[in-house]
Amino acid sequence: MNQGDLDMNEMTLNKSAALFQTGIASILLVVATATSLRVGLPALLQVNQPPVQTA
Repeated sequence: MNQGDLDMNEMTLNKSAALFQTGIASILLVVATATSLRVGLPALLQVNQPPVQTA
């Protein structure tokens, strides 16, 4: 193992860490979007529709 090999290994580790962080960030984004849609869409639908009159 010379210095060049160590540099390559470090670069590979940094790339892996960056990809890992990007993957986690995108998963969190998807979860947050899905959650807000699940909460927000019914609320929007209820606001847009007049209340149902029960006889």
